[in-house]
Amino acid sequence: MKRIDWENELPDVPEKVHASVLAAIEGLSAENRELHTGGENMREDNNLKRKNVWGKKKTLALVAALAAVLGTTVVGAEILHWNDRAAEEFDHPASEVQEQMTAAGVAATPQASVTDAGVTVTAVQTIQDEYRLYILLEVTSEEAVLGTGGFDEMNLAADGQGTTSDVFNNVGWSFADQVTENSTHAYCWIDAMKDHDTAWNGESVTVTLGTLSYYTELDKGNGGVAHVVDGNWELTLPLSDASGLTRTWDLDTEVMLSGVPVTVRRVELSPLTLSISYDDEDVNELVKTVYGDAEEDIFISEMLMSELLDSDGNTIEKGHDAFGERIDTERGEYIWDVGLASVVDPEKVGAILLGEDKVKVELP
Repeated sequence: MKRIDWENELPDVPEKVHASVLAAIEGLSAENRELHTGGENMREDNNLKRKNVWGKKKTLALVAALAAVLGTTVVGAEILHWNDRAAEEFDHPASEVQEQMTAAGVAATPQASVTDAGVTVTAVQTIQDEYRLYILLEVTSEEAVLGTGGFDEMNLAADGQGTTSDVFNNVGWSFADQVTENSTHAYCWIDAMKDHDTAWNGESVTVTLGTLSYYTELDKGNGGVAHVVDGNWELTLPLSDASGLTRTWDLDTEVMLSGVPVTVRRVELSPLTLSISYDDEDVNELVKTVYGDAEEDIFISEMLMSELLDSDGNTIEKGHDAFGERIDTERGEYIWDVGLASVVDPEKVGAILLGEDKVKVELP
C-alpha cells in the first residue's frame, strides 16, 4: 500500500488542528499494528481478506477520524481568516496573525445584516483593541447608487446605549473606494479611537446609518446636488475582550527630542494601536523651548511615531490612520495614541522611531 505523507498532505490548518489529525491517524496506524500481531500462518491465510478489510474499514475509519477532527475545525480555520477585503485594508496580515487575532477576540466576522429602502448593509469584519474599533461593512443595492457619495449619518452606541461622542473620539467613516461611477456593491469602513476617560471595552456596539447620498454625472454638472436614499440601517455587533494581545513596556527612558531631554514613561502596543506615554513636565519644557508662546493646541511632531522596527532594525510599520493626544493628570503623563495603518505583531517589534529625526526608543 502506498504510504501517504500526512505531514505534507494535510490542509493548511492551525497547528493544534494539524497535530490532532496526525494523532488520529497515528491511532489508526496503531490499530493496524494490533490487527497484524497474529501468527505468520494467519497472515498468509487471510492476506486477501485483510486487504479487503483495510481497503474498506481503514478508509472508513480514516474518513471518520478526519471528519471528527476536521469536520468542525476546517470550517473553523476558514473563520479564523479575516474577510478578504478587511485583510486588504490592513495590508494583508500573515495568516497566522489573522488567526491569532481572531482566536484572541481582537478580530471577528459577525455577518450581521439589515435591509432598508433597497439597500442591504452587512457587517463582515470587526477589529478592536483597548484604544480603537474598526468595522468593515459590505453594502449592496438594487440600483446603482453606491460609491460617489456615502452615508450622511452614523452613530456608534456602546452596548446599545448612548451616542458616538459618549465613548469614541476621532471617528471617521467612508466608502472604501473612491469611484467616479456608482455601482450596486461597495465597502464602507468605520474607524474610531476610543475615549480613554470612559475606559470602555464593552460586549457589543450598535451601528446606525442613515440617509445615503449619491451623485450622477448630470448632478455634477448642476452644482453637485446629491440624490438621497432615505433609510435607517442598524446592526448590533458582538465584541470580545480585546486586551489579550497588547504588550506593555515600562521604560522611564530619556531621549533627546529637538535638543530637549524627554522621558518616555511607557509604551503599549497592540496589533492595531500604539500608545506612547511621556513625562508631562518634560513635554511642557519641549513645547516652551521649541515652540515658544505658540497656541496651546500645537502639533508636537517630535513625539509622534514615524516607524516601528523589528529586533533586527528592519522597518515593519511606518504609517498611521489616526492619532490623538491626551493628558493623564493623575500620572503626570502626556500620551500619544496612534492607530496603525497596517497590522503588526507586538512580539516582533523591537524599537520605535520618533519624529522626522527618527529618534530611537528601544523596546527590550
